[in-house]
Amino acid sequence: MQQNATMRKVIGAATLAAIVILLYLPSIHHSFIWDDDYYVTHNTALKDTVGLKKIWISPGTTPQYYPLVFTSFWLEYHLFGLNPAVFHATNIILHAINTVLVWMVLSQLGVPWAWMAAAVFAVHPVNAESVAWISERKNLMSCLFVLLSLWLLIRLYIRTVPGTTEPTKTVKKRWIIYLTALILFAFAMLSKSVTCVMPAVFLIIVWWKENRLTLKKFLSLIPFFATSLVAAVNTIMIEKAHVGAHGFEWDFSFPERLLIAGRALWFYAHKLIFPANIIFVYPRWHIDISSWWQWLYPVLALLVFATLWALKNRIGKGPFAGVAIFVVALMPALGFINYFPMRFSFVADHFQYMAQIALIALIISGTHRIAELISHNSLNKATFIACAVVILLLGGRTLAEQEKYENLYTLWTDTLAKNPACWMAHNNLGVLLAKNGIFRQAGAHYLETIRLNPYFAQARQNLAKMRKHVKRLNTADLPYQQMSYTTPHSAWFYDIAGDAMTKLKRYVWAEWFYKKAINKAPGTATGFYKLGNLANHQNKFKKAIKYYRKAIQLQPLHAGAHRALGKIYIRLGKYNDALRHITTALKTDPFSARAYHDLGLVYRHIGKPDMATNAYGMALSINHFDSLARAAMSEIAKQKTKNAKKR
Repeated sequence: MQQNATMRKVIGAATLAAIVILLYLPSIHHSFIWDDDYYVTHNTALKDTVGLKKIWISPGTTPQYYPLVFTSFWLEYHLFGLNPAVFHATNIILHAINTVLVWMVLSQLGVPWAWMAAAVFAVHPVNAESVAWISERKNLMSCLFVLLSLWLLIRLYIRTVPGTTEPTKTVKKRWIIYLTALILFAFAMLSKSVTCVMPAVFLIIVWWKENRLTLKKFLSLIPFFATSLVAAVNTIMIEKAHVGAHGFEWDFSFPERLLIAGRALWFYAHKLIFPANIIFVYPRWHIDISSWWQWLYPVLALLVFATLWALKNRIGKGPFAGVAIFVVALMPALGFINYFPMRFSFVADHFQYMAQIALIALIISGTHRIAELISHNSLNKATFIACAVVILLLGGRTLAEQEKYENLYTLWTDTLAKNPACWMAHNNLGVLLAKNGIFRQAGAHYLETIRLNPYFAQARQNLAKMRKHVKRLNTADLPYQQMSYTTPHSAWFYDIAGDAMTKLKRYVWAEWFYKKAINKAPGTATGFYKLGNLANHQNKFKKAIKYYRKAIQLQPLHAGAHRALGKIYIRLGKYNDALRHITTALKTDPFSARAYHDLGLVYRHIGKPDMATNAYGMALSINHFDSLARAAMSEIAKQKTKNAKKR
């Protein structure tokens, strides 16, 4: 009997591993992609034993301090060289092991249809990002060690799980299991620190399975929490100091972060249940605390928690525990702390690699419960078959999702096909095209990057370097360059054609192109703003004011239009109107040194030198090289001295 049970487990585990290997076999032939240069191909720490030592003792040597992950890269590099197939194969094997461990942990917790839940985890398309992307080795390794540690802790402390053995009674064996679990958890932290939530997850499991948390069990978790704290603080510091997760792009108030977190929770749940339109870089949401509908996300999340808590005595504590584990496991990626990808998007599929296990288990066990309530043999079989069909459909989706990870070109073109406003993808595709001598399309992508994110200086540098390289400083053929990329006669095409004509000072043509762009997209402010700039440049102020007002009508917080109007009103001597528009511009774009410079000029005209000095000071704090602001402050100081002497 025992032998048959063991054989069933071996067959079950082998089947799960085979599913993963067969499903992800196509990715063996893929090359290195984004970030793989920093992690592997251009990582000098992988070259020798000195580098291996630095990986462990010198944080900052590698993009993030995950020494176990980079040690695995080091070993692969020295055994097989820069062969991407080997790195991909390791990722696939790790995901296969994780799938088996998911089955083991869920079975140990008595979750029904645990094998089915593990199979869903194995084939779910949101995991393609973690498995097919070499740099996400950190996800796979940290999950492996966390699941092993969790499995041991459950064996050690959870006594009420049906079908599991009693915890080992000898003190020596219990200490060995405990220390092994702690070491494995430390390994997880050295692979990726988001696994710091594991002790909190275990506390939820204890509450779910044993109804109470003894002081002894809580105290035994203190070393785990201490390890978590050290790893988390270290990662936060590295994200800020080394990776660069700081600045205005990460400057959110706590209410704004609540909105991000609430929406992210529903995003991850939705992608797990309906995995359609999966994107490498998702659109970055516009967060507005004054928008009532954005508050629905966190409010509804709290409502779900409250409902499951109220119903726990009727439906059991499992649903509340499952949702709680899902949320806690996602906590490091919900926006409460800064992480670098927030610059591009607030969400990413690989962020829920571990968290999804709880929700998958909840959905599968809920399906099993419904089948039990129906208590009809044929319907039970139909339910099981339906789950099997879902697994097949998910596997097919994962096969399709792998294709975009074949190389950098497929990655960025797929991203832009699904998220055309992704400025990072435009820039990176531009770099790739320029390297391959496709300069016209590269230039189009650089220009679109600048249009989408004017603050991203790297795109301007890339464009300038490319133009210098090909000695194409005259931009006369830019509209024709764009034709090879854009859809003919689209609003975007007319817009960039207008920009090119403006640079060539062909203002009649520029105006015609901008008006055509407006006809194609009448609800956008950009065309009117650029027409205003065109008129302003030709000193046609009445016409410019009309266009700027139209742009503001369509986009009330258009910083560029407000600032341009402010400058015109300064020239016309209408200082109160100028003040109103410039202050509005600064509310939308508080890091504009030029706007503060204009504000200082207004205050000087209306006889408020102290406020002018403050405005110039703000301009200098943003741009230390603003010589005009320094000169203006010096003039104000001299004038103050003269006035004081006259008194």
